[in-house]
Amino acid sequence: MVYMRKVIFVAGGPGVGKSSFIQSNFQDEERYYRFDAVTESLRLFGDIKALEDDDNDDFPTVVNSMIGKGIDAFLEGKDLVVEICTEGDEELLLETLINLRKSNLNSEFILLTVEADEASKRIKMAGNDYYPSIELKELTLELLNDVFEAYRSANNIELICEVGNVGGNVRFYKDNIQGKPIYFFTSAGSGFLDLKVELKDLVEQTDTIIKTYPDFAMGMKALMNRYTLFKLPPLQLHRDYKKEFLEAWEIFKEEIPGGEPDRGWQGLFLEYET
Repeated sequence: MVYMRKVIFVAGGPGVGKSSFIQSNFQDEERYYRFDAVTESLRLFGDIKALEDDDNDDFPTVVNSMIGKGIDAFLEGKDLVVEICTEGDEELLLETLINLRKSNLNSEFILLTVEADEASKRIKMAGNDYYPSIELKELTLELLNDVFEAYRSANNIELICEVGNVGGNVRFYKDNIQGKPIYFFTSAGSGFLDLKVELKDLVEQTDTIIKTYPDFAMGMKALMNRYTLFKLPPLQLHRDYKKEFLEAWEIFKEEIPGGEPDRGWQGLFLEYET
């Protein structure tokens, strides 16, 4: 089992000190990349005018730089540090966390809070230097999802199977780390990850370490120990793994309630046997 690189979310409302916290605790550029549009714009142009208007000619430069550096950071083994405002709709954040898991990345949440009066005081003291993180929330998460997608492509992460129902789904993947195959699984949906939760509960459910396994058999055993895989309808199956699934069924069928797999699995086994 190995522990993978991660995304560190520093979350909180306006004025709680997210930027200051990141500046104080994540300065080591050998270990962390600060995935932040304000920081990137200041580095490139010395100001944040590029962020004030999407039509600004410099805006695409900031976006492309963030995506490129985010991908490079993961490939170099660094962690991404992301500032997120807790105000506003959390649907995109949940989608991002699910996408993160699919990318074989871990997450860590640091939730900052202060009294409302103190937050308001800090915002007033900052004056024109204060840029509300809520205005960059959607952009940051959209770019982060672009990084995840590109990272998966660069790493050739392979979906072995996806099973599930209206309550959610479970995905089993193969990845390659330093030329060696590893296997891992993720889960998402109301049955496995509550879609209607407060942020503090969302943090508890996603602040986790994804465990990886050195071969298919060990990954499948861990998966079966956590979920009744063969009782869930198969949604996607990699055709190259039919033999491995049949062998896994022979090993685990005694542990399946009712003794029969879902009809979708039955069809797969009959197809292979013939």
